Amino acid sequence: MHETSIKGKKKPYQGKTRNDAFPLKGYVICPNCGKLMTGSTSKGNGGHYSYYYCQRKYGCSKSYKAYIVNDAFEKELTQFNVRKEALDLYNMILRDTFNTSDTERDIKRKSLEASIKQVKEQIGVLDERFASGNLPVERYNRLSQNLEDRENELVMEHATLGKASADYEKYVATTNILLSDVSGFYSKASLMGKPKLIGSIYPEKLIFDGEKYRTEKINQVFSLLLNVDKAFKRKQPDQKIELSRVAPPSGLEPETL
Repeated sequence: MHETSIKGKKKPYQGKTRNDAFPLKGYVICPNCGKLMTGSTSKGNGGHYSYYYCQRKYGCSKSYKAYIVNDAFEKELTQFNVRKEALDLYNMILRDTFNTSDTERDIKRKSLEASIKQVKEQIGVLDERFASGNLPVERYNRLSQNLEDRENELVMEHATLGKASADYEKYVATTNILLSDVSGFYSKASLMGKPKLIGSIYPEKLIFDGEKYRTEKINQVFSLLLNVDKAFKRKQPDQKIELSRVAPPSGLEPETL
């Protein structure tokens, strides 16, 4: 049913601000005027019809049926479904990066453990001096508080190092699921997850010409993975050095999708 405004004019049926019909709302640019397209659903002829369209204030009437825009985007994402060889190479690079970082964390962890032990010993010495009457109570309280605060800081930092290792393992697992089937991952992503994935792959807006998409920039990791995949097709996987410089992909958090 149409809603009626105060002036008596019928208002078009409005869908939700963001729903399944418009996952690309806020990301698609009109090929004619270069402005950001919006989307809405209208009711008519016994049904509801969803469109991405330019806003009238821009003086442009370009529009596309929503399902055409959405289907074309899922097809666009299939280019990122890299073959197993490319993914294996990426995993190897991630593992090398992780092992290096893990070695550094082990060194840092041991250093923190030594510092914690040293602070505990200092607290013990302080307690002995106070118990023997060689330290005024005010000075003891001040020094004791400082040492306890320092111990707490070191313990917290030590715990954070352990958490970083566990988080990285989770990241590697979920990233592999994503990169093995980007288009499938997108189609199954939640309503809030789809925009996150779009933004992770495409730092800039997308231009849709009615059939396919184009953009000025793609996330560097995805771009290099495409090159690696093409190299494997030519049996010339020569992109390892370049890929290692950007692994793991910055800002990509598939576990949140």
